[in-house]
Amino acid sequence: MREYFTARLPIEYCEDIHKEFLEGRMRFPYGAEGLDLRNGKEEFIAAFLKNFKDMTADNAQRHYWVLSVLMKIRKGDIILLPKVSVNRPECGNYFTVAECTEEYSFAPLPNNDFGHVIGVKILGTFNYRDVNSKITLMFRFRAINKINNSETIQWIEKLLCSLLPPENDLDAMKEKMLSMEENYLAGLLEVLKVMPADSPLRKAHLQKIFETLRTFLPDTLKKIVSRLFTKNGYRLLGDEPLSFELFSERELMHELYKVNEPRKIFVHVNSKPKLAETDATNIHIVIDLLGILEKIDGVIFIDGTTFAEVLARHGI
Repeated sequence: MREYFTARLPIEYCEDIHKEFLEGRMRFPYGAEGLDLRNGKEEFIAAFLKNFKDMTADNAQRHYWVLSVLMKIRKGDIILLPKVSVNRPECGNYFTVAECTEEYSFAPLPNNDFGHVIGVKILGTFNYRDVNSKITLMFRFRAINKINNSETIQWIEKLLCSLLPPENDLDAMKEKMLSMEENYLAGLLEVLKVMPADSPLRKAHLQKIFETLRTFLPDTLKKIVSRLFTKNGYRLLGDEPLSFELFSERELMHELYKVNEPRKIFVHVNSKPKLAETDATNIHIVIDLLGILEKIDGVIFIDGTTFAEVLARHGI
């Protein structure tokens, strides 16, 4: 699942940085020789003080924590760059949206700076006046920042939808829809994770997640369930219906349970297994988000609110 960041490029005093951006590279200052963030904080501070003699150790540590966010950006993540345009090298009341294509690397320019590099693909430039203020509000935080607010993420996804290919490209449009649904759900789950178990708001928030899940496309639900199991160590065996190895790769029994036909877990979303499929060998789980399925002996039924709790606890 992709994540969202803001990153302020130093183009106001270095035209070369804008040129690099147009060629697919975001570069950031305080990137002289020896300041590769992957070497860790202590080496960064030592190299920082060596290269920038007018700075203090506190300055060095502060720059490390700001820049270290770059190492969290993964391929496919979305990055918003304030005051940057694909058409103009100077700053202005606009911002550009880019997608990460290459994760953090380190390669200083000939001036022995701007060595922190993220590879990007430019998606489009927008005027501040034409977008929701919640997006531009994100630019007021520190130079490099992760966006966690689910409502802001929704607005960003709407911007990305405005960059959709022609309507006849149905596969691309479908992928955009799936991504929007997934990211909205992730924001709701993040709130649930930090909400105390005895909070009076918890029940209402669970209901909101449950109702959101009911509106999702079948492909989105299948993708969510598949990620839930694989993230927790279960190997996906098939998708009609979803089936997994019984024992997680993280369990001792995964190594010890050696039989010719090991038991499997079958997961059915808003549908139940055929009677012929229910047997004592395999485990069947039904996720009933509609609340209309009749229960079957020997089959595990999970309702929508329980499924929401599982997602929040074990992550997607």
